Formats: sequence, C-alpha cells, structure tokens
Amino acid sequence: RVFDPPKEQLFFPSTKDPVALSGLTIRSRHPERGHDYRPTPCQLFQWTLAGIDYDFSKLTFVDHGAGKGRVLLLAAEHPFAAVGGIEFAEELHDDAAMNIAQYPRSHMRCRNVECVLGDATEVGPPEGEAIHYFFNPFSREAFAEVLNNIVVSYRDKPRRLYLVLVDPIATDLLDESGVFARVEIPANERLKIRLFSPYDVAIYRTLA
Repeated sequence: RVFDPPKEQLFFPSTKDPVALSGLTIRSRHPERGHDYRPTPCQLFQWTLAGIDYDFSKLTFVDHGAGKGRVLLLAAEHPFAAVGGIEFAEELHDDAAMNIAQYPRSHMRCRNVECVLGDATEVGPPEGEAIHYFFNPFSREAFAEVLNNIVVSYRDKPRRLYLVLVDPIATDLLDESGVFARVEIPANERLKIRLFSPYDVAIYRTLA
C-alpha cells in the first residue's frame, strides 16, 4: 500500500481504512455471508489488469462488493464500455456514490460508472462481455451462488468473460465449472504480486 497515497488523495470519502460490517446497515437476507471491507491496493489492481489481454472497450467491468468505490474508479481510468459495482452495506454504497460523483473526470477514460445497492447473489450479470472482480467479498456459499448466475448466463449466451479473484477462497468451483480456464498472469506482474502483495491473485476466462 506504499503506492496508494497518490491515488487515495483523489477520493473523498477516504477508501484506505478497513471497515467492519458489524456496525453497518446491510441490505441482504444473509448478512452473515459478507466480509468486512478491505481496500484493494491500487498498484495490485494495475498489475492484475495486466493479466487480461483483451480490448477493454468491449468489456463491462463489475466489482462484486464494491465497498467505497476505489476499484470502480481505478477501473474507470481504463477504457471499459461501462463500470458497475454491487454493494450491500448502505453506508459503504453511499461513500461509493459520493466518490463516483466527485472523482476528477480528467482521470476517467470511462465515465459510465454506477454502484448498485443490493445483494450480489440477487443481481444478474450483464449480458455482454465482462470482467467480474472479487476481492474475497463474501463467503464461499455466496460466491457459489454468484458464480452459478454467471455460468447460467454464459451457457444461455456464450461470450468472453473474465473472473478476477484477489485473495481467492474458491478457485476449485471455477476449476469444476466446465466453463472457465485459468489465465497465466505475465511473468513481470506475477513476480511483482509475489514480492510486494500479501494477496494471491487468480484470473479465469471463459472458453468462448
């Protein structure tokens, strides 16, 4: 996180500190499935995106467990077709909405950015090609439900989809899905992640 301050100064409210869910208002039938808010290190996000060799302008970026909107706005600095987040804690969602509203537009190559208040297990994936981003936002059970929604959508309409998992807990579900194959992160970025990040990263893409 030593690389975070130049980006963090662009956010208000601040995104840098963890937040426990226990004191927040949760919009979900299963609040116990959620994990506390942790910010993705800014440079780790950039190294991770380097593992996706595809035209970003064809992709929608979706952050499951968007928190205060840090990853949404880091993604918006790239030319995605759209950037969307799902957050089930009202206070975090409100902070994300405020950050989206005030983020310097000169830094944004994608200005179609939105965060939805709701439970990720109840929000279907976008119909087009997309990156789905997970920084271990919820339990294995919740992840399995979200993954099933994505797989069902893919089988109905085969297309290029990526799943990015930071601090992953359920890669076996992806390996067993019959839909996703693991992507090798380029050697330089893989080395940086190994040396400078406390988190493992796994990237998967659909076979289409």
